[in-house]
Amino acid sequence: MLYLCCTQKLLKRLKSDVVEAGSSTTKLGNWYATVLPWKQQIAMFVSERTLLPVLMPLAPAANLAVRFPEVLGDILAAHGVPRPFIDSEVPEMQIVKYARTQNRSVVGIMTQFAYLAEAYRAYDKPNELIALSLKLARTPCSPLYKGPVSPEGGIERADERWGRGRLIASIFRFELTGEPAGSGALRNDGAVNGDRNRHSFCQGIYASNTPVG
Repeated sequence: MLYLCCTQKLLKRLKSDVVEAGSSTTKLGNWYATVLPWKQQIAMFVSERTLLPVLMPLAPAANLAVRFPEVLGDILAAHGVPRPFIDSEVPEMQIVKYARTQNRSVVGIMTQFAYLAEAYRAYDKPNELIALSLKLARTPCSPLYKGPVSPEGGIERADERWGRGRLIASIFRFELTGEPAGSGALRNDGAVNGDRNRHSFCQGIYASNTPVG
């Protein structure tokens, strides 16, 4: 289940019931979302846990939450995230509950991303929203200064933590049943195979409430 924390501007467009935000079952945590009032209006999503930005067309707003997981999958793939991670994350987003924004730090990050996106459009003119999302993900973010610094900078950690969890579960299964772990669990674990060359999101654990400066 996914909690989508939306700005008031976006909630007016969605016209959906609003609940108190809880904890999403996704590995990337709750997501925040707002509207960018460009000529073609854009929805901008930011992961509360990792600050990973995702841009996609707003219209039709009625099925925005339905379209989001597929777009996120494309963004994760463009960052070099292993397919098993993506395949485990997307199904957790089939049930969406809408809530109001609460984390002022994330709202500040969204505001900064919005300014930067306008500047990139004016000067760099990226042709696709995926390319613009990837560029924004390289932005140094003050809440992440104790870790990988940018949203792009911690995917390796998230991937390793996910892979390490799968490995531990496989070992535990072997101890209980005597059945060996599937080769896929080991093959896709960056901590085991030493593949440390992938880009990464931050682990998303931060204490500061200071917006990007």
